[in-house]
Amino acid sequence: MATLVGYIEEQLVRGNPDALASAAPVSPATDPLSRLPHGPEFRFLTRAVSVRTGESAEAVWVIKGDEPFFAGHFPGRPIVPGVLIAEAMAQACGLATPPPQEGVAIDGKLVQVDVRFEQPVVPPAEIVIRCQHQRTIAGLSQFSVTASVGSMVVSRGTLTLNCSPIVAAAVGGG
Repeated sequence: MATLVGYIEEQLVRGNPDALASAAPVSPATDPLSRLPHGPEFRFLTRAVSVRTGESAEAVWVIKGDEPFFAGHFPGRPIVPGVLIAEAMAQACGLATPPPQEGVAIDGKLVQVDVRFEQPVVPPAEIVIRCQHQRTIAGLSQFSVTASVGSMVVSRGTLTLNCSPIVAAAVGGG
């Protein structure tokens, strides 16, 4: 979504108001971030750099410093909350999970976090998040993850997602 929004804004700045009419619809094929179940308000990834389904993903989270959470997280000397970096890592892992079979939804919930925070991240920053699939057992997929700013690793560890198919519950009663 961020890629499409960026393109539209760029076209409008260049004086091409027809950009809205010619913009391609967002889909997993055109923007991998649209695969994520999160709404824009909780999607931390700005763009996907590479996605190798079932293997790995690399994504970027651009922190400007004007995000609402900075108002209360160390006011005057903001630091990106580690829990949000872990969430961004989980979202990158979500990009690397195999797509669901036709008509089958995937649960895709975070079930385990083992992450070490090595350096604080202060805005503005561009956090590069990399994840590598390690193994899948009984619908649980484990990933090794890193978050870097420039050449410095700021966080690393493992995350596990539940990637089991969602079983529809019976509706109604009898």
